[in-house]
Amino acid sequence: MYLMSLSIAIPTFNSSKYLEELLNQAYKIQKVTEIVIQDDASDESDFRLIKETVKNFKKYSDVEIKLNRNDVNLGGFKNKYLAVKKCKNDTIYQIDSDNVISNSTIKYLNKKDLSKLNKNHLYVPGYIYVFKKNYQITKLKRSTHNKLTDSKLEIRFEDINENIKNNNITPKSIDWVLNLGNWIFDKSSYLEKLYQGFKSDKYPLEACSIAGAYFWLVNNGSLMIDNKLRHHHRLRPDSYYVMEKENAPKSVNFFLEKFKDHD
Repeated sequence: MYLMSLSIAIPTFNSSKYLEELLNQAYKIQKVTEIVIQDDASDESDFRLIKETVKNFKKYSDVEIKLNRNDVNLGGFKNKYLAVKKCKNDTIYQIDSDNVISNSTIKYLNKKDLSKLNKNHLYVPGYIYVFKKNYQITKLKRSTHNKLTDSKLEIRFEDINENIKNNNITPKSIDWVLNLGNWIFDKSSYLEKLYQGFKSDKYPLEACSIAGAYFWLVNNGSLMIDNKLRHHHRLRPDSYYVMEKENAPKSVNFFLEKFKDHD
């Protein structure tokens, strides 16, 4: 067990062209001793580019970087679960391959005592910069900024259950918050709380982040939205969520109903 070290879990699927930007930022986090990339059966040409990117980064860093590949496409939820399962550290930062870690998050994590993180909290980014091509200009464009809280905000299952119709927990709609992903968490807590979704085929997991948030919360965890955790969130027409077409919003609605109906 590595209490003071951090693993970064990165799921990939035909997203090789974005990986270098993410890795450039990830290597700036001093506590990172391991990066696990879990590829969800990308096209052969794309996977070759992922391997080439990993090979190049191994030349210049002592950080251990592991690349795994699924034999078949499992979908975002199960692919992320496998990425986390293959990490060796206790604390995991799971970030999607097309997003970019912000400099403020790097500074925060470099100073943070990871052993003091609450194992029952799913740490959610509290400030998101949305972009399409150049993430470096997002700070200059206020229209790309999405602030969820001024400092910290804890959300429990009952908070969502009681307020889901009003959407008054944060400035953004609750389904937007729940489907944000890119969390920091305790590995064992994640594997335990999300195991129900991983082992079963009865849930529509196309909206993988809201599914993950649901299983975390229904198993007595809570979300801790932290303004100091920030990332640049890429919008692209070929994202996993978009490519799922009507199945993704159906998945969102399914889990929102689960929040409403849970006794």
